Amino acid sequence: MRSQKTEAEKKIVIWDLGAVVLNVDPDSLFKSLAKLFGADVLEVVRLWCEEQIVPGDKKKRSLWHILDRGGSEMQIYRLFVKRFGKKVYFDDFLRAFKDGFSIKLNKHFLQLSEKLHKAGVEQFIFSNITVIHQKFVEEKFGRKFVYVPFENRFYSCVRGVGKPEGFTRFAKYYGIKLKDAYLVDDRRENIFGIRKAGGNGILFKDGFYHLEHEMRKQKILK
Repeated sequence: MRSQKTEAEKKIVIWDLGAVVLNVDPDSLFKSLAKLFGADVLEVVRLWCEEQIVPGDKKKRSLWHILDRGGSEMQIYRLFVKRFGKKVYFDDFLRAFKDGFSIKLNKHFLQLSEKLHKAGVEQFIFSNITVIHQKFVEEKFGRKFVYVPFENRFYSCVRGVGKPEGFTRFAKYYGIKLKDAYLVDDRRENIFGIRKAGGNGILFKDGFYHLEHEMRKQKILK
């Protein structure tokens, strides 16, 4: 956690990871898990999306929500074994989970991130992400987030809170004012979430050329 600034606040950009900084293909994950359990891909998707009551948690949540808020991989593993009736090794489940997710770094992010850095814009990452993928992302891409230092990366699985409900906590943790912050995210509910909390949002939908144009329009870049 950093100390509160006393000088005039700088512009702040908060990056989403999936579908913005990183190109992600979740279909490959579903296919990988379906192959491991000998199940139909649509059945895996259905299990992934339907709400579950996990032991120790009174609320119903989707499997992704459970994981990206810090839930145990073992909990999810047991749900898969129970649903599909096939006992597989836990290590094989983790491997299928990790290796099945196709993730690539968007090179245009690196270029725009450098421009923001040169303009004196402070950058953060706020991602709803599972423990497995957070470790994978840091191992493979962490050093490439040159202008987003590790301490500025806010992962839901680590903090126990995510988007769209966690922006006030995010701001308090870093000692920033959301009125100076601009979230770049591909999900409308997260854009609405930061605006509701007093911040600003840019919906990422037409690529980085449009995003840079919008940042200049918002006077984040000159």
